[in-house]
Amino acid sequence: MSIPAWAVLALPAGAFVGIRAMVQVTGALRSLIRGQGLADATREALLDPANLAVIQLAGFGVAIVAGLYAFAADRRPLAALTVVPVPLPIITLALVGGAALQFPLAEVGNLMAEIFPRSLEQQLTQHRLLTPTGPVSGLAIIAAVVVVAPLTEELLFRGLLLPGLAERYGASFALGATALTFGLIHVEPGAIVYASIAGFIVGAVALRTGSVLPAIAMHAATNAMPVLVPERLLRIRGFNTVSEEVYHLPLPLLLGSGLVAAASILALARYHDLMTDEDQT
Repeated sequence: MSIPAWAVLALPAGAFVGIRAMVQVTGALRSLIRGQGLADATREALLDPANLAVIQLAGFGVAIVAGLYAFAADRRPLAALTVVPVPLPIITLALVGGAALQFPLAEVGNLMAEIFPRSLEQQLTQHRLLTPTGPVSGLAIIAAVVVVAPLTEELLFRGLLLPGLAERYGASFALGATALTFGLIHVEPGAIVYASIAGFIVGAVALRTGSVLPAIAMHAATNAMPVLVPERLLRIRGFNTVSEEVYHLPLPLLLGSGLVAAASILALARYHDLMTDEDQT
């Protein structure tokens, strides 16, 4: 399966525009039904994780289907999306590495906030989105942040685009292009940087293992940490707090999580080498 370079811009852009349009439509409908102002109704739509899960699934789903139809019509969808079974230890290492990776990535976000400050309103919006108010909202947040977002984004970027671009232009170009466009869809300058770094890492894992499943697992674990460690459970400045001042993660936490993430990723690569050697003997 060979994919041209323009697709790495067109397909994510289509998903992004579609999601933005659906948010606006949802806001307009809420405004009409509830008699709210359009701005308030749209803000509520953005804070509804169930709504965001459906919109994300629709936006990325259309982009994935379009990509399959355009570039892999002669292949089975799961094969074209690189959904290849891998041993459980690989998934376990990906989950551990992804969970630990959240903290170095959060610190990258903190460093970028020194250059591109985030308003208190932006921080509060994200904080509210990740903070459940009850069991139902908790399940909705998990569905949106831990299931739908990693699944749809990884299937498009690392499942479809990465191997298709690698076949045509080589692994280095494919890895850099998908990481950069993955960062760009996160819009905010700080988010673009840490999302691009994350995209590069999970892309390398996907290429190394030959499957998108470890990338999905790593992405899901990274996204899960802010949900699993809310401020009311364990207050960590620079991670789950809201403040006009920029805080940085405690050095022991940053170093420890960085070492765990690096060790997990290296072990994952080493495990894959061992599995490959066993298959060849």
